[in-house]
Amino acid sequence: MVGCGAARLPPQVITKIETQTVEVPVVVARVPPAELTAPVAPVLPKFVSPDDKQATSALTAEGERQFQALVEELLSRLAAWQAWAAEK
Repeated sequence: MVGCGAARLPPQVITKIETQTVEVPVVVARVPPAELTAPVAPVLPKFVSPDDKQATSALTAEGERQFQALVEELLSRLAAWQAWAAEK
Protein backbone atom coordinates (compact mmCIF):
# COMPACT_ATOMS: atom_id res chain seq x y z
CA MET A 1 0.00 0.00 0.00
CA VAL A 2 2.62 2.33 -0.93
CA GLY A 3 1.43 5.82 -1.75
CA CYS A 4 -2.24 5.36 -0.85
CA GLY A 5 -2.23 7.86 1.94
CA ALA A 6 0.22 10.21 0.29
CA ALA A 7 -2.00 11.07 -2.68
CA ARG A 8 -3.33 14.61 -2.39
CA LEU A 9 -6.84 15.15 -3.53
CA PRO A 10 -7.68 18.48 -5.17
CA PRO A 11 -9.47 20.86 -2.83
CA GLN A 12 -13.22 20.59 -2.89
CA VAL A 13 -14.84 23.62 -4.57
CA ILE A 14 -17.91 24.91 -2.79
CA THR A 15 -20.03 27.45 -4.66
CA LYS A 16 -22.57 29.46 -2.76
CA ILE A 17 -25.32 31.00 -4.89
CA GLU A 18 -27.15 34.01 -3.54
CA THR A 19 -30.11 35.48 -5.38
CA GLN A 20 -30.52 39.24 -5.34
CA THR A 21 -33.51 41.23 -6.47
CA VAL A 22 -32.56 44.16 -8.67
CA GLU A 23 -35.22 46.78 -9.33
CA VAL A 24 -35.15 47.93 -12.94
CA PRO A 25 -37.59 50.09 -14.87
CA VAL A 26 -39.99 48.11 -17.03
CA VAL A 27 -41.36 49.41 -20.29
CA VAL A 28 -45.10 49.86 -20.08
CA ALA A 29 -47.12 50.29 -23.25
CA ARG A 30 -48.99 53.56 -23.33
CA VAL A 31 -52.65 53.44 -24.23
CA PRO A 32 -53.68 56.11 -26.72
CA PRO A 33 -56.78 58.16 -26.02
CA ALA A 34 -60.07 56.93 -27.43
CA GLU A 35 -60.35 59.78 -29.94
CA LEU A 36 -57.18 58.56 -31.65
CA THR A 37 -58.31 54.96 -31.92
CA ALA A 38 -61.89 55.69 -32.95
CA PRO A 39 -62.57 54.72 -36.55
CA VAL A 40 -62.69 57.47 -39.14
CA ALA A 41 -66.16 57.64 -40.66
CA PRO A 42 -65.79 59.98 -43.60
CA VAL A 43 -68.47 60.99 -46.03
CA LEU A 44 -66.87 59.85 -49.25
CA PRO A 45 -67.38 61.90 -52.38
CA LYS A 46 -68.76 60.30 -55.52
CA PHE A 47 -66.61 60.70 -58.55
CA VAL A 48 -68.46 61.80 -61.66
CA SER A 49 -67.74 61.67 -65.34
CA PRO A 50 -65.70 64.57 -66.72
CA ASP A 51 -68.61 65.09 -69.13
CA ASP A 52 -70.92 65.90 -66.20
CA LYS A 53 -71.76 69.61 -66.25
CA GLN A 54 -71.34 69.78 -62.44
CA ALA A 55 -67.86 68.24 -62.54
CA THR A 56 -64.87 70.49 -61.90
CA SER A 57 -62.24 67.82 -61.09
CA ALA A 58 -64.08 64.52 -61.57
CA LEU A 59 -65.96 65.65 -58.45
CA THR A 60 -68.88 67.94 -58.02
CA ALA A 61 -68.42 71.04 -55.89
CA GLU A 62 -70.03 69.11 -52.99
CA GLY A 63 -67.70 66.15 -53.66
CA GLU A 64 -64.69 68.47 -53.55
CA ARG A 65 -65.90 69.83 -50.20
CA GLN A 66 -66.29 66.28 -48.85
CA PHE A 67 -62.87 65.29 -50.14
CA GLN A 68 -61.26 68.38 -48.58
CA ALA A 69 -63.01 67.65 -45.25
CA LEU A 70 -61.68 64.07 -45.35
CA VAL A 71 -58.11 65.24 -46.02
CA GLU A 72 -58.34 67.81 -43.21
CA GLU A 73 -59.71 65.19 -40.79
CA LEU A 74 -56.94 62.74 -41.62
CA LEU A 75 -54.24 65.41 -41.31
CA SER A 76 -55.72 66.47 -37.98
CA ARG A 77 -55.72 62.85 -36.79
CA LEU A 78 -52.10 62.45 -37.91
CA ALA A 79 -51.08 65.60 -36.01
CA ALA A 80 -52.90 64.33 -32.90
CA TRP A 81 -51.07 60.97 -33.10
CA GLN A 82 -47.73 62.77 -33.50
CA ALA A 83 -48.46 65.04 -30.53
CA TRP A 84 -49.50 62.06 -28.39
CA ALA A 85 -46.39 60.11 -29.39
CA ALA A 86 -44.15 63.06 -28.49
CA GLU A 87 -45.56 63.26 -24.94
CA LYS A 88 -43.57 61.69 -22.14
